[in-house]
Amino acid sequence: GQALAAAADAATRSARANGFMSEGFRLAWPLALDAALATGDLGQADGLLGVVADAPPGHVPPYLHAQLARFRALVAIARDDPIADAETHLRSAITQLADLGYPYWRACAQLDLGRWLTAHDRPDDAERPLAEARATFTDLRAAPKLDETREVAATTELRASSAPG
Repeated sequence: GQALAAAADAATRSARANGFMSEGFRLAWPLALDAALATGDLGQADGLLGVVADAPPGHVPPYLHAQLARFRALVAIARDDPIADAETHLRSAITQLADLGYPYWRACAQLDLGRWLTAHDRPDDAERPLAEARATFTDLRAAPKLDETREVAATTELRASSAPG
């Protein structure tokens, strides 16, 4: 609750004061969206998405465009919205973040994709993004994300071993 309010407030104030190029907005906006999703506040998530999604295209830098793709997918997943094409958004985010040289955020999107593929009974498709995310989180010593990736990978392995064939 409080973390979400603080992050949302920081992102909104930073966007108004300094625009999307400010370091404050670039840091606060993804954290605010993560907090909104973690607390299940999809209304707040929609509002935060709108801040970037409704901006004129030339005003959105590539990093935020990549994060927008990722968070569109995550909000759609939270809503269980099959029409929103979460997989396409996540794959787009992975490509954009890789092209921009953001390994941590690319790995987060790979983890998101692996989790989504596993949840949709596609454990074989989930293996590669999860392995790549695990390698990146290991290199970066991002222990919490590494633990999360291992948990999803364990679920994926269980589903793959129990699949007919």
